[in-house]
Amino acid sequence: MDAERIAHAKALKKQSLTEHAFVPGAGMADLREDLVAKVVEKFRPGIPAKQALIDLRLAEPQNGDVRLSFAALLLFAKDPERWHEKAYVEYIRFRGTQREHGAKLNIVQRERISAPLAELSEKVVEKIKPHIGQRQVLHDLFFSENAEYPQSAWQEAVVNAIAHRDYGLRGTPVEIHHYDDRLEVVSPGSLVPPITLDMLRKGAGGHASRNPLIVRVMVIVGLMREVGEGVPRMFEVMEGNGLHKPEFAEKPQGFVSVSLRNSMVWDEGTRAWLANFKSRGLATNQLRLMVLARQRGGKFTSADYQKLAELDIYTASRDIKEMIRKGVVQTEKKGGRVYMLSPERPVAPKEFKSLHLELTRRGELSNQDLRDIWKVDRQAALRGAKRLVEGGWLIPEGLGKGRRYKPGPKAQEYATPS
Repeated sequence: MDAERIAHAKALKKQSLTEHAFVPGAGMADLREDLVAKVVEKFRPGIPAKQALIDLRLAEPQNGDVRLSFAALLLFAKDPERWHEKAYVEYIRFRGTQREHGAKLNIVQRERISAPLAELSEKVVEKIKPHIGQRQVLHDLFFSENAEYPQSAWQEAVVNAIAHRDYGLRGTPVEIHHYDDRLEVVSPGSLVPPITLDMLRKGAGGHASRNPLIVRVMVIVGLMREVGEGVPRMFEVMEGNGLHKPEFAEKPQGFVSVSLRNSMVWDEGTRAWLANFKSRGLATNQLRLMVLARQRGGKFTSADYQKLAELDIYTASRDIKEMIRKGVVQTEKKGGRVYMLSPERPVAPKEFKSLHLELTRRGELSNQDLRDIWKVDRQAALRGAKRLVEGGWLIPEGLGKGRRYKPGPKAQEYATPS
């Protein structure tokens, strides 16, 4: 083992001593039987509660009874704050995008959420979910309501903060700061070696935990995944919803924060264009490259991609070759180093596909026909028809009730997949 790994191991051992410490005067009567039973059922069904705690290294035998570790009390205590004054989560809603003080104080809501760690994250979700706004997202022709922040992303951030915070620091709880433009989860304690800020910012998982006993129980009861899976999952969910990557920071006072922004990476037109390639199974970086190329007249180089996605030449080359195989990219000339987007074929919106056969058979459709096919009311049908007209899929003829819709230029290019 080299010197750096030895130093990491020593630092990790020192930080994990808090949860291992045994607490004088604490006994089984201080724990919630229902929470302990829940863990026993998932860990080793049928064994006595005391034995389960011993096997999980949360307790040790003592004179025919057991003495409990600090981790056991944090996880299962009837009154967690009796053993740790800040073993709770505080939710703070601010007006605006920055925290103000004094006469400009902009706190509009403050809520303390307290529970044993074995169920704290669930209580947090229950309390905070009503405060997460909704946004309208265009899906094909119609708007649907999506959460402002994907629940699985912010829930992962909360769970990680609860599981990995430094419980040796007793002056501050885990805090959730809710601004107009972001949700920020702040966790007491510095990063656990060998995890670095650079690793987190790249979305890399790491197999290190300050509180392995607590983490093990949270994994057993299904509150969190294995160590190292949470951060990559947050990136996947945020980017998969068209949102910015999670932003990690380490603050000088010894806190780690992760911010989730509610602004979309791409505008509605760009997202609609990218939807044409959904079936190709492109990764987020490949989609980013498609957008970059589109903004630059349809062309790009490997160096452009390396700079955009912070990739080495080999990974960039592999990704570009995959895009060529999937038919979305081609070389400008044989053997050349400049790539270009492949000529686009119109990809029909879902609602056009649903009326295509009927339109082909009849040659034209009325608003009533659209209502019947889409199973919507008159106004929704008019809005849908308007978008198809603007997209070049339909051509309107006539006015009022006599209006008919005929195939537009894109409809004439469109071929139903075999």
